[in-house]
Amino acid sequence: MTLVSKINAFIQMMMPKEEDFFRLLGEATDNLVKAARMLVEFAAEEDEEKRQTLADEIDQIEHDGDRITRQIFEKLAVTFVTPLALAVSTAWTYPIDGLSRSGIRRLETYRLAAT
Repeated sequence: MTLVSKINAFIQMMMPKEEDFFRLLGEATDNLVKAARMLVEFAAEEDEEKRQTLADEIDQIEHDGDRITRQIFEKLAVTFVTPLALAVSTAWTYPIDGLSRSGIRRLETYRLAAT
C-alpha cells in the first residue's frame, strides 16, 4: 500500500459516514460551478442592465450556497465527527460560501472582463 493510499484510507476512515452529508457537498459543488459560470457571463456582459440582472441571479445562487452551508454544518453538529473531519469539511465549505459575491465586487471594482 502506497503512502498516498494510506493517507486516503485514513481520511476516509475519519470522514462522516452519513450519505446526506456527501449529497450536500455535491449540491454545494454544483452551486459553486453554477456561480462560476454566471461570473464568467457577468464579466463578459457589457450592458449595465443585463449585468445587474446577472448580479441579482448570482446573489440568489450565493443565498442558495448559504442555505447548503447551514445544512452541512447542521449535519455535522448532530453527527459524530472527528476534529480532522471537521477541519476537512470546513476547508471544503467556506471557500464555496461567499465566493460569488466577492467575485462580483472584484469584477465591478476593477472593471474586469472575461478574455
